[in-house]
Amino acid sequence: MFDPAVETRSLAEQAVRDDALFRKQVSYLFDRSAFYRRKLKAAGFADAQRVGGLENIANLPFTDKSEIRASQASFPPFGDNLAADPAKLQRVFSTSGTSGVPTYIALTPNDVDVWATNTARSYAASGFHAGQRLLRALEVAQDVRDRLPDPCFRVAVAAGLARFGLLKGVLAQ
Repeated sequence: MFDPAVETRSLAEQAVRDDALFRKQVSYLFDRSAFYRRKLKAAGFADAQRVGGLENIANLPFTDKSEIRASQASFPPFGDNLAADPAKLQRVFSTSGTSGVPTYIALTPNDVDVWATNTARSYAASGFHAGQRLLRALEVAQDVRDRLPDPCFRVAVAAGLARFGLLKGVLAQ
């Protein structure tokens, strides 16, 4: 296990935590993202409290990539779906654009941290242990200029493996 205190938590305790975090996230989106505020209001949710908790998640509207592309075209470069303060962004990635116009994915330091932690957890759950050697046969994109397919995944894998102790550095490419 990567983090036994988290990964052995009871289902009841985890459900309480998840519900509180869900409500906090919905409130954050209402406060910080014009895109999601409009979308949720159009779906009948006047405010974050009306969304409720996780028991109501099936009532939320889906967001598809064409909506994100339209948002980014109208409010470049990140769109009005961005909820984070642009000054606090740590990394910006781009999709390859193979199915249309590339979209940008902006990550805060917390986003990168959460992604790396979840990557480390997934490798631990797969049976890997700190100190083992692992050959990672994929390139690592460091930022939007690299324009490699799925760069967010690659950076998350590198950060997660490093956090878990499976990768201490990246070989020259």
